[in-house]
Amino acid sequence: MTRWDVTDPSDPRPIGEPLIGPDGPAQGLAIAPDGGQVAAVGLGDGVFRWLLQDSVTSLPLLSADEITWSVAYHPTRPVLAAGFDDGGVVLWERTDDPVVLAEFDLGDSSVLAVDFAPDGGVLAAGSRAGEVAVWDVSGPAEPVSVELAEAGFDSWVNTAAFSHDGK
Repeated sequence: MTRWDVTDPSDPRPIGEPLIGPDGPAQGLAIAPDGGQVAAVGLGDGVFRWLLQDSVTSLPLLSADEITWSVAYHPTRPVLAAGFDDGGVVLWERTDDPVVLAEFDLGDSSVLAVDFAPDGGVLAAGSRAGEVAVWDVSGPAEPVSVELAEAGFDSWVNTAAFSHDGK
C-alpha cells in the first residue's frame, strides 16, 4: 500500500516506501482520526497496523491467520474494530500491546463492514447474509445491541456508514 501526498491534487506524490501488509488483496483500510495510525485487513492475514510518524513503524499483527473483512477506528477513543469471516466483531484498545475490549457476533455469516458513528457511541456492522446490526459502544468494553425497526437485505452488506450528523 502506498501513502500519497495530495497537497496538490493535480500532482499527487508517493510518501516513503510502500507499507507491506496482507499477502493477497487488502479487503479494508482505515486511518485513525488523528492520522497517526493506519490499519489494513486481508484474507487470512489478520489486522496489520502501522504508526505514521516521522518514520513508519509496524505494530503487532492482531488476530493473525483469520480472514478479516473490515476495519474501523473509533473517532474519539483509542479503539479499533474489525469484522471477521466467522461472523465475529472484535474491539481492541489501541495501545502498544492491544487489549481485547469486547467480542460479539453478527451470526454465522462474514462481517463485511464495520463503522463507528461520528460521536463514537454506536458501531454498525453488515454481513454477507444481508444482516445489519448496531451496538451501543459508549462503553466499548460492554457493547449493547440496539434494536432496529427493519434490518435486512436480500444480498451482501458490503459497507456501513453514518452521515456526518450520526443519523
